Amino acid sequence: MLAFFLVAFGIDGVNSYLHFFPNAPSLYTPQNWLRLVTGTGMGIGMGAMLLPVFNQTVWQSWSGEKLLTSWRQLGEILLIAAVADLAVLSNNPLLLYPLALLSALTVMVLLSMIYAMVWVMLSKSENRFASLRGLSTVLVAGFATALSQIAVMDIARYLLTGTWKGFFS
Repeated sequence: MLAFFLVAFGIDGVNSYLHFFPNAPSLYTPQNWLRLVTGTGMGIGMGAMLLPVFNQTVWQSWSGEKLLTSWRQLGEILLIAAVADLAVLSNNPLLLYPLALLSALTVMVLLSMIYAMVWVMLSKSENRFASLRGLSTVLVAGFATALSQIAVMDIARYLLTGTWKGFFS
């Protein structure tokens, strides 16, 4: 199922990208709701793959158990994701603002985890952490690196466009 999410995200992303170019072939007209759904599926897949890799990389004692152990568990996650997607599609500001903050937070958590693993590997300290307290320095380094990446991307966008609004605002 996670591979299906990856393929759907890839197809939709390539198809959407091709619409930037006049007369480029495409499968269908891109739709924001479809990007939301395929992006949500990709996010579920990324989280399901990243968390076990993170645990295996940093902890002294890690469990080799699967994160998703049943179709029911995946169904429950998909139901929660569908409710969140419907809330986004409602365009209700009372729902959109908290969901936007939650979305930004999850991106920061994922990037921080990835960069924390990079710092663990660079320092050759894999499987040496027994508690969050011991891992805190690496987590802070991962968070700082994630913030730095976002800052560099924002500065590059500003230098390219002359505005903080982005390319098509």
